[in-house]
Formats: sequence, C-alpha cells, structure tokens
Amino acid sequence: MRTASARTFVVVAAVLVVVGVVVGIVWLNRDAAAEPAEQGRTEPPIEVITPSSPAASTVPASPSASSETTATPEEVPGVPEAGDISREGLTAEELVIAAAETMTTWDSAVDSSETDAYRRALPLFAEEYEEIFTAPQKPTLPAEWREAAKNEAVSVPEVEITQTSEQGENTLYQVIATWTWTDDEGWELDAGPKYMEFQVRPDGEDFIIENWSENGLQ
Repeated sequence: MRTASARTFVVVAAVLVVVGVVVGIVWLNRDAAAEPAEQGRTEPPIEVITPSSPAASTVPASPSASSETTATPEEVPGVPEAGDISREGLTAEELVIAAAETMTTWDSAVDSSETDAYRRALPLFAEEYEEIFTAPQKPTLPAEWREAAKNEAVSVPEVEITQTSEQGENTLYQVIATWTWTDDEGWELDAGPKYMEFQVRPDGEDFIIENWSENGLQ
C-alpha cells in the first residue's frame, strides 16, 4: 500500500512540475512578444494649451444702434429769394410758370401771409405791382397754413397752364396751382388749388406780366 501511494505522489509531483514549466514557457513567450510592440509604440504628444486672444467669430455680429441707417427724406427745396428771380431769357410760358411757382412757395416759419411769396415774384411783374402786392396787417390764413406752421413746413408747388388765348400782342394764360406742405422729417399735407390768370406782353427781347388776377388775395 505504501509503495502505491508513493508512486502516486511522485506522478502528481511530476505533473505539477511539467505544468509549471509549460506555464513558465508560455509566460516568457508572451512577454517577449509584447516587448517589441511596446518599444514600437509612440505616445502621442501632450497638447499644451496656452491663453491667447479669442478666435474671431464666424457668426455675423448683430447690428448695433450706431450702425443702423434710417431712410432720410428728400431735402425740402428752399424758398426763392427775390434777387434770384429774373425774367431775362424766359419765354412767355416760362415766365408764367416761374411766377405761379414763386407765388405758391411759402415758408410757414418765416412768411406771415401768402403775399410774402407774391412780393418775391415782383421782378416778373410790371412796376405797379410793387404797390398792389402789399401784405395785409391782419392776414387771414387758411387752416392748412396753420397746420403747416406747426411743422415749420415749406410748400412745394405744382403748376399747370390750362388755357391760353391771344389778345393782340398780349397773351392770357389761365393757370391752376396746387402744392404740398412738407418738412425735413417727411411730413406732408396736400393743399390748393389756386386759380390764376396772367396777361403777358412783350418787353423788348423779353416778356413781362402786365395783369394778374386770382380767386382771392391774402
């Protein structure tokens, strides 16, 4: 019995030795195979982030108040000065148009009545109109004038000759004039019409307004 047990022990021990040797060989082979792979692998460089100025954004910035643009109304024409008005070189029709436009162009912040514009047109008229175009002491102003004065508006006229008739060497022109009160901010108010008649005669190489009438003088 002891002899059989001893044999069994020897066999088990031998098996354990063989298993240990095999395990050792396998372990050594694995380390040997893994070592070249470890030697050939390179660690990626570590990125170092340093503070810098912020990158430019690709998103368009929303417009600020200072960059906004506002549509600017068209500049309002100024009131003509009497010294700038001349009949020299004008045809009879051009003379009438110039007179009607001048007489319906007012500055509500400066003019006290419609007659102020009539006096600016005096260079186009016969001399006696210097006394005819006299501003009234207490002018009666229409409602649209008073409304325009609140905005310090200027009238911009539109004039049309509606009829022409020959009277010997003179010519009679019938005219209709309308106008729009407007200010620098774009405020507008349509007004008129005004009906006028101009009798024009030759004066040397030019023409002059000899007679005039309208549907009311202020």
